[in-house]
Amino acid sequence: MACINSTADYAELKRLLTQAGVFRPQLVYYGLQALLVLAIFVLGFGLLFVADAFWMRLLIAGLLTLGYVRVAYIIHDAGHRQLFGQPRQNDIAMLVGGFFVGTSRSWWFETHNQHHANANDPDRDPNMALPVLAFTDEQARSRRSIFRIASRYQAYYFYGLLFLEGLGVRVASAQFLLSGRAKYTLIEASTIAAHLVLYGAVVLATMPLAQAVAFMLVHQCLTGFYMGFVFAPNHKGMPILDRTLGYDFFQSQVLSCRNIHPSPITDFAYGYLNYQIGHHLFPMIPRNRLGVARLILRDYCAQHAATYHETSIWQSYVEVTRYFNDVVAPLRGPAERPLAYAASPDSRPLD
Repeated sequence: MACINSTADYAELKRLLTQAGVFRPQLVYYGLQALLVLAIFVLGFGLLFVADAFWMRLLIAGLLTLGYVRVAYIIHDAGHRQLFGQPRQNDIAMLVGGFFVGTSRSWWFETHNQHHANANDPDRDPNMALPVLAFTDEQARSRRSIFRIASRYQAYYFYGLLFLEGLGVRVASAQFLLSGRAKYTLIEASTIAAHLVLYGAVVLATMPLAQAVAFMLVHQCLTGFYMGFVFAPNHKGMPILDRTLGYDFFQSQVLSCRNIHPSPITDFAYGYLNYQIGHHLFPMIPRNRLGVARLILRDYCAQHAATYHETSIWQSYVEVTRYFNDVVAPLRGPAERPLAYAASPDSRPLD
């Protein structure tokens, strides 16, 4: 049974969330997040000028990884209009964030909103349009040549691919700008260029060339892995929805999302995006209020005997790994994919 199956149900749930105050602007929280990011950047890049051992510089790369991902969280929230009431103010926040991490505001805004509207739809979700990964039997069987052979082992190399996420984001940003679809083409190109120049200048000014190259590789790979590791459990391994079955928006969001059990460490590391069900149903809720929304949503689903999937960090990656292994079973032999991954409204019981 789907969690929300009518406009009236959704309106009631929104009323409960509004009554709890989860939609209220969180300017203090985001102000503190901005200060945290600035502190990490100043400390990290400042330490590069005094660190004289390469192992110390690698530790700094880890610190800057934390800063880059925190900026990505803020960009994400601005894209959902969580920071300010006016779209233009949120756009400015995204452009500033793009300068800090070297990414395109327009690329993120378009692709991420497409994902939200079509979560786990292999034909429409841009997060599923990856030639090196198969998310459905059909995608697996359609692979040819080296991609077909490699796909058999995707459960093993998936986590290795996450190290390339940082590079992939920058390539996608550049391609989007070149396509002419960006809203602020000149500004976005300028902020990305400024970031790359300043980043490269600081790194090259503080260490020998070989160490600089190694530092940048480690930093970018760690950033990519962190982002990918956080986002992977959100939908991967959850039902691939058959849109011909007539799921409405609310049903499809709940069925395709997975929550991660909360804890102070988990909430900080995941930036509260471990509350993915609430985030997809109400993307305008500020991140730091998703924990409150989770309690209301979980109780609402329980009262309606509805589907709601929440699990531990470890189990989420077990489910993701098992899914990537099972979905390519047709490439290894006659085994079929388990029915647990079919798009049935009862495929995931309430935990």
